[in-house]
Amino acid sequence: WARRYPRGGGSGAAARNEVRARMANFIGVTADEVVITRSTSEGMNIFTLGMDWNAGDEAVFSTHEHGGGIQPLTHMQDRRGIKLVRVEIPSPPESVDQIVKIYERAMTPKTRLIMVSHMPYVTGLIMPIKELADLAHSRGALISVDGAHPLGMLDLDLKATGIDHYAAAGQKWLLAGSGTGMCYVKRSVQDKIW
Repeated sequence: WARRYPRGGGSGAAARNEVRARMANFIGVTADEVVITRSTSEGMNIFTLGMDWNAGDEAVFSTHEHGGGIQPLTHMQDRRGIKLVRVEIPSPPESVDQIVKIYERAMTPKTRLIMVSHMPYVTGLIMPIKELADLAHSRGALISVDGAHPLGMLDLDLKATGIDHYAAAGQKWLLAGSGTGMCYVKRSVQDKIW
């Protein structure tokens, strides 16, 4: 991870490192867990395409997801033969427990990933990412979160959520302009992501 996303060197490195450090502090993680990207979709691709998928591995996602999160999974379905499992989340759901149970029922021993939007663009529902992270980890899976909308809107402490990955956009509530984003990958899973 550190070799692919180095902190130093090159033109503008000091400025980039300062932005990484400030972003890390803003979302409750460390600078070596954050890379600056051009979009949420780029961050979703980094994580999903970076996993070591095998034919038959499964990824669970909901009917509320954006194409930026689904597209890398579709690529892995086409290129590696993974199975995509799509769950229906009611709008509105009855409870956090209902949402977690929907994902739990969809998981099998082959589930390697839960991909979820923290705040789906379709409904604005705030998904229970901490509870879904607990579920994923209890089954030996990872969790990837599309955070295109919460950055700058919600007070984020990603360490406290236990999630493995979070991709977000700068151009929405941070008003950072087009072509800005960030990707968080928890230090303990970085060796699993190419």
